[in-house]
Amino acid sequence: MKYLFVFILILFCSCSSKVDYNFFENKFMANNIHHKFILKNPTKYDYVFYSFGSTGIDGASIINDNKIIIEDEKNNSINEKDIFINSRNYFRSYKSDSISMNYFSSKGFHRDVYWFASNREMKKNSIFLNSKKKKIFNRDIALLVDQVKSTGSYFSLKKNKKYFIQIEIDFDSVKIKEYLTPIDLDSLKRNNIKIFHGKLKTEKILLEFD
Repeated sequence: MKYLFVFILILFCSCSSKVDYNFFENKFMANNIHHKFILKNPTKYDYVFYSFGSTGIDGASIINDNKIIIEDEKNNSINEKDIFINSRNYFRSYKSDSISMNYFSSKGFHRDVYWFASNREMKKNSIFLNSKKKKIFNRDIALLVDQVKSTGSYFSLKKNKKYFIQIEIDFDSVKIKEYLTPIDLDSLKRNNIKIFHGKLKTEKILLEFD
């Protein structure tokens, strides 16, 4: 019995020491694109998360996109529908990206302008979270066809039906490092900040319409 108690205690401690990512509210209102999330870091490490982006607003991320999972009350998955939107939002900051590209090229670090655009977007949406801390942050999640502002996908949902939603993100530190400059990596190393690697998934919550 003593050993069983110790085993259960160890198991509880190991399970409760993982990074937790979740919705801040207990309901997801589909009519609203602005949503709050909470991130908790009970581990002993300081982490940077590259990155928590929006969905349906700025275009797909090269690094990692939100995987939106929607089910009806019978646990049937709701499939996404593709949509193409001719938008120039992604190219508005290419002037600053070109400046960055030219600067790093002069230092012997050669990447194209698209690489620096990805680097900028990834760092813009990054979250730094110290050990034993939590952070509440906002992101835009566009699910409906009249909300989406970039090429990607949307969900066809009926107001009189009951749905549930989850969001999953897969952080691949190997791929993330491919889009960081030597200065970025050196700064993280000097400040003893680890790049988070792993998969985070919210709880399943009710999706409703106003």
